[in-house]
Amino acid sequence: MPAPIVSRFAAALFVAAGLAAPPPAAADPGDPAGWSLVGDARGRGFLVWTPQADAPRRLMLGCLRDVDLVTVTARLPGLVADARPHRLELAAGSARHGFDGAVADEPDDGGVAFRAEIDVDAAGRRALEAGLRPILEGPGPLGLTVESVAATVPVAGLAAPARRFRAICFGPRK
Repeated sequence: MPAPIVSRFAAALFVAAGLAAPPPAAADPGDPAGWSLVGDARGRGFLVWTPQADAPRRLMLGCLRDVDLVTVTARLPGLVADARPHRLELAAGSARHGFDGAVADEPDDGGVAFRAEIDVDAAGRRALEAGLRPILEGPGPLGLTVESVAATVPVAGLAAPARRFRAICFGPRK
């Protein structure tokens, strides 16, 4: 290939890789306190809870329909990064759903977070919806547990962002 074509191809791959990456757990300027939803025209939705405006995100559930990926990030005080696999359990009332992932340092701000990325097809999305719906619609608070480290987040203000998240992630593609 001529050099200009190779460099354009490399640039396109670099841009595509950046578009597929989920956003960091750190706060985005403008993140409100409590529950919010960040969505875009590509079919991506991020359900976010922050303890206060512009604070690091305590919980983020992301659905990237354009690349069939679900991402989960949870920052629990007391988590310690290590190389072992971990499981995050979400709970509301008697409903439970778990995600397998890793606890690692956050490169953007030096914090520590649980992260999971799951490739999902249509069947996987239906199974995820069945597991998450009772948690997102359940009584509060929402429990987050990674081994012996636990935290809760309130469900006040969750209904509308969760409804929009479910429409983006589990509804028909647009």
